[in-house]
Amino acid sequence: MSYHVFLLLSYFVISKISLVVTEVTCDTNWFGPKCQLKCQCRDGCDPQGQCLGTKKCNSDWMDYACQYKLIGYSIKTPKDSNVDNAYLWQDGDDSTCIYNNAIQSILVYWSLNSYFGWIRLVVSNAALVDRIMLYFEDTSDTITKRLECWRQQFTIVNNRTVYIRCDMNYPVNRIVLKGEGLTSLCTIQVSKGRNLALKQKADQSSTNGTNFASNAVDGNTDSNLNGGSCTLTNNVTDLTPTWTLSLEDPVVVNFFEIYPASYPMYNYLYFSIWQTFDNNDVPILNVTTRYNTVVPNINKTPVKKFLIKATNTTSTTPLLSICELMVFGECPPGKWGLDCKKVCNDLCPENCNEIDGSCPTSCLGYFPPKCKQECPPNKWGLNCRENCRDACASSNCDNIDGQCTAGCNGYSDPPYCTQACLPGYYGLNCLSDTSSQNQGSESNSCQSLSCEELQSHCVLEKDKFAFSVPNFFIGLVTGVVAVLIIVTLIVLYRKTCLKRKSIPKIDENVYEDIATENVTSVSKSQANNTYDRPKPRTEDELVKRNMASYDDISLKRNDVTPAEYFNVVDVIQKQ
Repeated sequence: MSYHVFLLLSYFVISKISLVVTEVTCDTNWFGPKCQLKCQCRDGCDPQGQCLGTKKCNSDWMDYACQYKLIGYSIKTPKDSNVDNAYLWQDGDDSTCIYNNAIQSILVYWSLNSYFGWIRLVVSNAALVDRIMLYFEDTSDTITKRLECWRQQFTIVNNRTVYIRCDMNYPVNRIVLKGEGLTSLCTIQVSKGRNLALKQKADQSSTNGTNFASNAVDGNTDSNLNGGSCTLTNNVTDLTPTWTLSLEDPVVVNFFEIYPASYPMYNYLYFSIWQTFDNNDVPILNVTTRYNTVVPNINKTPVKKFLIKATNTTSTTPLLSICELMVFGECPPGKWGLDCKKVCNDLCPENCNEIDGSCPTSCLGYFPPKCKQECPPNKWGLNCRENCRDACASSNCDNIDGQCTAGCNGYSDPPYCTQACLPGYYGLNCLSDTSSQNQGSESNSCQSLSCEELQSHCVLEKDKFAFSVPNFFIGLVTGVVAVLIIVTLIVLYRKTCLKRKSIPKIDENVYEDIATENVTSVSKSQANNTYDRPKPRTEDELVKRNMASYDDISLKRNDVTPAEYFNVVDVIQKQ
């Protein structure tokens, strides 16, 4: 019994070991769980696809395991930035950077319209890693169209490298980069996507010799029909040749590239019909294509199957020959990984980074990490951190670029709001003018109202004040100052009133000062009726009898009664 158990265990272990060896043993320059990924490293790959030697990718490839195809692009910078070494941004070396504070924008362009997958940017200054914005242009028509990067998402993979993704459904051929991050830029790489057709299931309606259907997805673009890397149908038995590719899982496709066989075989593919189908076999595209054109997936619907049908040839017998078909795209929403088998986490269930599954760290005009909830009307920018400008009417602005969406307060050029109103005009977009003051109606008259230059209406004086802590303290200080001024005026007035006045002397016809206490005593002596007989008259008596007190003199001059004199505040008000 134990002997049989030992045999079963041995068989199980050997089977597992054999299975592991089978999974990891791939042909040279191939790797992956099913050996379906081709090595694109300059010095070869290890079994996991990591680059050896210099750890650099081949010239047309980029990023993780060098599996992403680069868009061949050119660069333009404004003349005043004086950049003469822009090639450093395209050399694939993240350590070669250009430091130039004059760089305000960079134009990245290519010849053939295609869908934008994502862009990889590397900067030297880590503080500016997410300070780069972009928008697109389409110059395929006579009028250049500007297209915004909708739901612009930033994934910062390290302190210097950021991926920017957009939800795009329109082909473009230009990217305009702007922002502070350009002043220390090191690398620009625009991804076409991954070749998702490699080693997938291929069929054709007939086969001529060894030119099997699978030759079109073997990773070899050699156009020599005799080289064993192209497909070819039988022109004797098959009068309506077709070739079909079925993917294991649906993928989002940016565009396709077809490599035909060399002359004269490529003529047979010149006017072929190209069709794509979704997971339910519902048609997505049905277009006529040329042998070497890119066919965009306009709807960006995940594609499950491709069909090429030869319909027009240069001979009476149709043929179909394909040397390589490349399907560039990415995992469908919610999936990530080189095999698109891994599921995004719950924080960003539909928009995680397809390389490592991480969530976006920032969103332009939206809240992270899902990047679905737009900024409120008074906010904009990365993670909605920026406030709309005061110049924006109702504090409303665009969630992406901050431009005023409801007009301008005190400015005449919406949505930019940079041109101030001309003299005599005010309000919303400077449409109100001060001439309306003379019309007399309460709604447009400003004679008794206070016109606020940045508003589109006049505000009553009593309605202008709004309580706030600063207003409270301003009012308190103003009141205290007013009280101090009044008290000071009262004190000065009393001192002036109580000053001794000069009167003429009888003998010498000159003025003599009389002390206040003497005036008081004189007044008292004149009013004293308790004496039985008058006192003897002195030589000064006549003067004292004829003198009035200072109080009486002051009262007569001001024509007020004694009772009114002692009310100092009333006296001040009357004066």
